[in-house]
Amino acid sequence: MANAINQNLEELFHFSEMTDDEKLVFLADVGSLIMESAILRFLSESDESTAEHFSHMVDAYADKDNLHEVLMEAFPAFRLILEEETEAFKEEAVKILGK
Repeated sequence: MANAINQNLEELFHFSEMTDDEKLVFLADVGSLIMESAILRFLSESDESTAEHFSHMVDAYADKDNLHEVLMEAFPAFRLILEEETEAFKEEAVKILGK
């Protein structure tokens, strides 16, 4: 999934004009934005018990690079939300950039 997202973002945001460092920073920022959106959506759509358990896991694994994988494994519904939020980001970027 990540490779397809990266490829689409490369085309959309003209990565060929960015340095490698700029690309890394950009992708990290976009990833964080999408992840935050997915987390907030999952919390708002979950029952209290699930949201509490999810929040605990987010706190416990926040410093891990694979937080999204841990959450998708523990909460299958989170995978769908993360995929939807990723697609929504891409669609909004296309609208804004007029592509």
